[in-house]
Amino acid sequence: MQNIVHGRSDSIDLLRFIGLSLIILAHVAPPFVLFNLRCFDVPMMLFVSGLAYSNHKADFSPSFFVRRMLRLIVPVYMFLTAYFLIVIILRYAAGIDFGIRWQHIADSYLLLDGIGFVWIIRIFLLIGLLTPVLMTIERAVHSDAILLLILAAVSTIMTVAIRHGFGVDNFFICNYLYYAIGYSIPFIAGLRVGKMNLKRLAIFSSLVFLVLASSSFMYVLGGGNLLNINVLKYPPQAYFLFYGLFMSLVCHAVCCHTCLVRHVPALCRFIGMNTIWIYLYHIPLIQITGILSLPWWLRYVAVYAVSVAVTYVQIRIVNRLRSRYDSAIYKYLKG
Repeated sequence: MQNIVHGRSDSIDLLRFIGLSLIILAHVAPPFVLFNLRCFDVPMMLFVSGLAYSNHKADFSPSFFVRRMLRLIVPVYMFLTAYFLIVIILRYAAGIDFGIRWQHIADSYLLLDGIGFVWIIRIFLLIGLLTPVLMTIERAVHSDAILLLILAAVSTIMTVAIRHGFGVDNFFICNYLYYAIGYSIPFIAGLRVGKMNLKRLAIFSSLVFLVLASSSFMYVLGGGNLLNINVLKYPPQAYFLFYGLFMSLVCHAVCCHTCLVRHVPALCRFIGMNTIWIYLYHIPLIQITGILSLPWWLRYVAVYAVSVAVTYVQIRIVNRLRSRYDSAIYKYLKG
């Protein structure tokens, strides 16, 4: 049992490593085809969150919601506060202007557009707070096929509504409702897949592929470019969601049912365990390397390497402080 649990944890860290690597890749402006093929990153991160909760009980206690909220909000607000203080000091003391104004700062704390990278935190917060409800829904539907049919129907109805302009001008519907519904789909799928054996996983993946084929056909029939997947991300629509889900299943099968899970490199495990801080540190590095006009591949290596290095140093410092001084804040400086 010990090895099985350890292997499961390693596979989740490996999937998180892949997801984060693809998210950072998106921000260095790679070529068009690569940019679109890798856009299953955010759905996969929600899929992995579902996997991680697949064997948990639905917890509707206030303490659960507080823990979920603080686990995301505290690190983000700590980072944003330090980042904006540095930006303001550089602007007024050294004349270095990053183009960040008070509206950017306010929107960033509200997890809206802001500096352009924190919207994903809003998604994780929404799904995090909806977790007990989504777990209850998933467990109420015993048939894999019926569950998938429900997810496909919901995504299709939402896509039709978006394309007909329903709610797209409404702040709450467009920024919260559509995102919460859309990204619940890979999360619920992750909850279910976490309980599947290899045979059921193969059948489920085949059914997801059929839904993907159907949604891609409808997308092309409506005049869309099959390779231009990322355009359906804001808010998430059916073709984008099921492309993300199918690729998540492929990565899950490779990571969990091959020898990869027994040989996860320590670096990949570290990145998978510390995605939030690596993601946060990559934000200013994306802006700095953008000013330097580096080639996308060099920019990717530089941003990724420095983000991981800074996170590693931070965790080493936190571990040393934790051994000497007891404080609840340390848990928010890791992970």
